[in-house]
Amino acid sequence: MTRDAAKVVMELSTGATPTWDMMLVTDAHYATLFTNGALEKFDWVGTFGVDPKAIFYDGTSVAYATQFVAPAYNKQLVKTAEVPKKWEDLLDPKWQGKIGVTTAHHHWARLGQLWGDEKTSKYLQTLASQKLVRGRIPETYTRLLLGEILVSATLTDSYIDEAREKGAPVAFVDSVDPIIGTQYLAAPLKGARSKNAALLFAAHLLSSEGQAVWFKSQGQSSMFVKGSQAHEFAQKRNVALLEYKFATTRFE
Repeated sequence: MTRDAAKVVMELSTGATPTWDMMLVTDAHYATLFTNGALEKFDWVGTFGVDPKAIFYDGTSVAYATQFVAPAYNKQLVKTAEVPKKWEDLLDPKWQGKIGVTTAHHHWARLGQLWGDEKTSKYLQTLASQKLVRGRIPETYTRLLLGEILVSATLTDSYIDEAREKGAPVAFVDSVDPIIGTQYLAAPLKGARSKNAALLFAAHLLSSEGQAVWFKSQGQSSMFVKGSQAHEFAQKRNVALLEYKFATTRFE
């Protein structure tokens, strides 16, 4: 996703037509598109009746699917009494060398918005001292399955769903507060060849029919669509979302 977002930004910076009419990627990657002028504002509410809560980045894009993120563990190797229940539990020295951490660094940024710089910095410095095993999300999930690590500091619920379907020994720690929420966004890219088709497709993804199809094929739905599984899940939890101001800040 990072590579593809960068590709679009480069294409637009040279005046070329983007390879794709729209991209179905996370809110963190849409921040890159937005801050580099790859998106255009649109009246989603007036045209399609989209819930304003589902509209991101100054009216340019909509959130059609939510991924919840929390620690995960190998339930065959971690006793019930030892399962971490809070983010702070990952700092226990007993987990040294046994925790996997993914390259999806934007997960921590969402917690940082709620915790503030001082607490977040102290937490991550202590976590880093735990002799972490680093890797991409798929690699971390595989290591968790194989028992090469016992805990993943963060893992998306899509992998938990996969584990459940296959009977794999990986479980979610959804008791953490807050739980992290990442969004998959949709919007036409600036200069898209088929802008209107992209707009219609994005709006369809937020309809009850579109949500049903996406849930059946991907196991995801939007926490901003009432009646969806994600919406019901979010009602019972404090969800840390990526704030507009934080996501679009440029750091020198």
